[in-house]
Amino acid sequence: MTSEEALELIKEYAEFGRVFFVPHAREQMWARNIHVEDVFEAIETATSCLEQRNERWKVTGVDLYGDELNVVVSIEGSAIIITIF
Repeated sequence: MTSEEALELIKEYAEFGRVFFVPHAREQMWARNIHVEDVFEAIETATSCLEQRNERWKVTGVDLYGDELNVVVSIEGSAIIITIF
């Protein structure tokens, strides 16, 4: 899968609410005061999607305040949010 295809699929999953957060991602969100809406905004506005190891993708967009937000996603029939920074 290309980066463009992965980003399109992740955006589609987000549009239809097929996004799930692993506990580590929730912990990172709490520690960094990142809200679910910020994650969805970052995915929606993402302009970069880079393949990582373990079949994961680093999606870079902006949160609701316009700050850069990186979201590491695993594609498994939905978008599984692994971590956020």
